[in-house]
Amino acid sequence: MKIVDLKSLRRVSAGFLFGTSIILISFAVHFNPSDALPGDPFHSASNFFFFTLFSFLISSVIFIPPLLWKRKKYFFPVFFSSFILQAVLLILFSVFFHRDFYTMVFQLFLIYPLIYFFQYDLFDSGLQESVRARGIVSISTIFFILWFLWLMLMGYAIVTRQEPRWKESIIYNVYSAVLLLILLIQILNLRARMYRRVVVTSGTIRIDDYDFTEYLGKSNLSIIQAFIHNKKKVTCSQLISFIEDQKENNDSNMQINCSECIEQGFKVSLCPKYRSLYNRILYIKKLFESLEIGTIISPENKMNILTLGWKLRFFDDIRVFDKEQ
Repeated sequence: MKIVDLKSLRRVSAGFLFGTSIILISFAVHFNPSDALPGDPFHSASNFFFFTLFSFLISSVIFIPPLLWKRKKYFFPVFFSSFILQAVLLILFSVFFHRDFYTMVFQLFLIYPLIYFFQYDLFDSGLQESVRARGIVSISTIFFILWFLWLMLMGYAIVTRQEPRWKESIIYNVYSAVLLLILLIQILNLRARMYRRVVVTSGTIRIDDYDFTEYLGKSNLSIIQAFIHNKKKVTCSQLISFIEDQKENNDSNMQINCSECIEQGFKVSLCPKYRSLYNRILYIKKLFESLEIGTIISPENKMNILTLGWKLRFFDDIRVFDKEQ
């Protein structure tokens, strides 16, 4: 038995939600609550019912193809074809039935950006996603502000009764406000994707949805986890202890050995464990810097490396998720 694709189901539901605008307009022009011209174009309840049902289904069906399109290729032809068909349909309704259907023509400029947001993953993913997301968020925020100001102006016209069909306008603007709220949610979701993600789980590390576990290896991943868990500078003995998962008494011996080296003034490069650890840290540092996600900071005075240790610093546009905590 095939499992229902919940993602596709949600997008089909969004198509029907967008088509609901026609239902609202049809009800408004049929019942004419403001009792203003032009009057009811349907003249009978049966005409109203069949027109509303037919137009709702046709409009929803036109919305659905760009919502369900699963390949980047030909998406924009489908997207703009849907927009043009929808606009032509509504203009015909406005000319031959009632001018209030022009309201939905205006709403299309809010609905189709939402459709693009729903299909955002077709175009933007990978290591450079944050750069593209930042530009789209900026444009969408300006678009949101302009729409919000328009609703405020319409609200003022309704309150002051400058709008003759003020009751109908309330219905239309409440629906537009719902769409605007959905747009705000989409903007906030996309804004979170402006930050590149590093996800560390048990034995794995993913950077921007790419699995880098095999490039790092178990020991290097342990070093990264040690840095993340401590959040401050980590010394050589702490890192080795974390990697080898030593017992408590071995940890103390490691600390004593480091202290003896410091007291005797031995060169740290003479310690084989330190050399191995240093090479691993250098590898992690180069990898993180090449991916532009962070770096590892060493003490200014290299002689203090045993006491001060290293610090892992992620760049400002990075968000780290440690699933072990």
